[in-house]
Amino acid sequence: MLSENAEKQFQAEGFELLQHSFIHTQSIFSAETKSFIKDVASQKKLVLFTSANAVNSVIDHLKIIKPDWQFYCISGKTKEAVAAYWGTEKILGYGNDALEILETMTSEIPQEIIFFCGNKRLDTLPDTLTDRGFDVKELIVYQTALSSTKLENSFDAIIFFSPSGIESFLQQNTIPMEAILFAIGNTTAKHLGNICANQIIVSPSPDKNILVKTVIEFYKNKEIKC
Repeated sequence: MLSENAEKQFQAEGFELLQHSFIHTQSIFSAETKSFIKDVASQKKLVLFTSANAVNSVIDHLKIIKPDWQFYCISGKTKEAVAAYWGTEKILGYGNDALEILETMTSEIPQEIIFFCGNKRLDTLPDTLTDRGFDVKELIVYQTALSSTKLENSFDAIIFFSPSGIESFLQQNTIPMEAILFAIGNTTAKHLGNICANQIIVSPSPDKNILVKTVIEFYKNKEIKC
């Protein structure tokens, strides 16, 4: 969901905004995962995050413990969450999507890497890293549940924040052919491109605030051209 400040930005520009959360996330820790984290909390480890939900779940579980880990992660809120707890100096590389993260890891020596993720994570990172010789320890620390609702409104534009959100939306709704679609990142945009031929605008960074600015600037430029 967008922040109250983002809502005010849209209202100030004359947009009529309807928000609905099509997914819900919840932290989950199996006994095996808890035991593993306890063991590696005192060790130097290489860790991978692709979601702020995963970062926050792990931090909540660690409580005040701050392991000596180094990180590769998605930029935006995920990177901010890692930096806020461990410090920016612990982040070895980051990118707007999985492919960009992999590019920052080309010189990394294959080793064990811990991938904290959700139950609906994509295969790109773990599969590619495994092919490169990394020993990927994948631990699910949160789950995403779909929460679809039928919307009766007609939309000129739709903003999507994840492939799971798209999946949930489409369970009871269709995307109007004339609607402009806005995606938080390349992964979400690719998912949209596979299911429709609508114009898709991608945020230059996977950050909701930047996405809001992207939407506003798009329509301002559209008005100028008209």
